[in-house]
Amino acid sequence: MGIFAAPLPEAISFTEQLDEALRRLPEGKGLSRLQRHWIAFCITAIVVTHAICWERFERGSAGYYRAKALSFMLHWSPIPWKKLLMASTLLLFRLHGITSGILAIDDDNRPRSKSTKRLFGVHKVIDKKTNGFVMAQNLVKLVLVTRTITLPVGIEFYMPDPAFKAWLENDKELKAKGVAKPRRPAMPKPRKDFPSKQKIATILLRRFKWMASWMTVKAIVADAAYLSPFLRAECARIYPQAQLISQLRNNQLVWAGRGQPKALKEYFKGLPARRVKLMRRGSDEVEVIMASARLHVKSHKGRTMLIVAVKYKDDEEYRFLAAIDPTWRSLDVVKAYAFRWLVEVVIEDWKLYEGFGKMACQQREEGARRSLCLSMLVDHFLLQTPEQLRLARAGQPLHTVGTLMNQLQVSCLLKTVEGILASPDPTAALQELAQQLREVVVLRPSDKHMSGKEFADLGPSPSLSRRFGKGP
Repeated sequence: MGIFAAPLPEAISFTEQLDEALRRLPEGKGLSRLQRHWIAFCITAIVVTHAICWERFERGSAGYYRAKALSFMLHWSPIPWKKLLMASTLLLFRLHGITSGILAIDDDNRPRSKSTKRLFGVHKVIDKKTNGFVMAQNLVKLVLVTRTITLPVGIEFYMPDPAFKAWLENDKELKAKGVAKPRRPAMPKPRKDFPSKQKIATILLRRFKWMASWMTVKAIVADAAYLSPFLRAECARIYPQAQLISQLRNNQLVWAGRGQPKALKEYFKGLPARRVKLMRRGSDEVEVIMASARLHVKSHKGRTMLIVAVKYKDDEEYRFLAAIDPTWRSLDVVKAYAFRWLVEVVIEDWKLYEGFGKMACQQREEGARRSLCLSMLVDHFLLQTPEQLRLARAGQPLHTVGTLMNQLQVSCLLKTVEGILASPDPTAALQELAQQLREVVVLRPSDKHMSGKEFADLGPSPSLSRRFGKGP
């Protein structure tokens, strides 16, 4: 008996429904009884430990499940991993009656050890906190925002092309030395093995379109790094009726009619601004200063876009939103783009509670992708619990991930206590659990303290003191 030797009933119910959803897919193959039990146990263990770590799972189950056996299931069990998230997403659509929404695109880094060489997708990225560099895995995420719930519907690793990176560094050096562009090496062609973030975003959009072709997507909102002519053209092909909203830099050139190109910052200096109050993300009312104009954007081959300059209460400078479809109202563009912030909330919950922030270092590409899939399943699992479904159907605010997990953790503890009390000999059952936990939770020597280690006797040398010491 352990703290979570048995999966939560809610996790068991989720895996049963997941199995049914898998069988409904084209050429669908369900999960075996052992696979369902293993996924339900892993979901329970992640809820309790907030991590994906087989050693923690073993300790939490008081040794009932061994770390090697759990890891073996991840790497070698024939679970239909590629279809799990699709089945889980479609299951949530059915349970919540979702037919439309807004898609948001963003990415985030998971820092790793600087010396790692075996983890999939690890590369050097800029650390925003220190302005230095750190080794990390980067993940591009597609999130669906609906009237009731917000859920991740797609995720993919991003890795920069080493050949392009080497060319870029060399090109910068040559440019600094004054070498003319015709004499510098040409930029290498993009390789399919290393798609850009914009390319990954379109891949995720196409997958979602194929999975839920009946879904009405009203808008696609993305971070400024994603706005490009390529992404604009691809979004128009995938979702012709959807508005694409992102940001432009304040130095990008724009013009109206036959006017001369100006930087956005300069152009909007002469435009009158207005103060409006709006409900941001449907809950809090905020006051914003905004101005708008339909302008040609040079970096997008002169395409006409609706540009909205927005400044919130604490902002010193305008941020410039760009909407591809100029027929929208500027206020609707501001409201729609505010939903992009929800992606950051999803990522934050994912880091803190759903295993991503404390993910075990699973080696090889299969280990990285499958542990990532388990983490995503936890997010979906929390959206189909009876309490969350009841609140969503009643049109009431849903519980936060943290408080919901705390409640599930209490349920795990209560079930352990109930199991002890229901046994023929509660005292013996408690002693057995205590003994199991003592065997699994092993105390390890600390490297911080010097007790039991060599501690040098520091001080002046007698011979050197006689030779160099100060006299009386």
